[in-house]
Amino acid sequence: MKKRRENAKFYNENLKGVETPYILKGAEHAYHQYTIKCKKREKLIEILKKNEIGFGIYYPKPLHHYAHLQKFGHKDLKVSERLVNEVISIPIHPALIEKDLEKVIEVINEAYQHHDI
Repeated sequence: MKKRRENAKFYNENLKGVETPYILKGAEHAYHQYTIKCKKREKLIEILKKNEIGFGIYYPKPLHHYAHLQKFGHKDLKVSERLVNEVISIPIHPALIEKDLEKVIEVINEAYQHHDI
């Protein structure tokens, strides 16, 4: 978990224009996933694939659409409905070295700067 937190700190300090994970004051994040928000996710996916950078979309539909969680849903979950199409997780695992993190940062920062992601 320590290495994931170090990797997340590096992302947090170096990713530009990206909405990174929010952590409540006094809380610690395990960073099992490092999920960012992206309005043009399909374009970012295209760029990540081109640069051989892995990614994940761990929840392809809002949680309240899963049968076992539907009892928690209600009519006004507009934010969940929107975010499900904007979130994407980037590599955070402990085997990443600084060079790997720098490549992810470079590719994402350039995408935001030049491709209006």
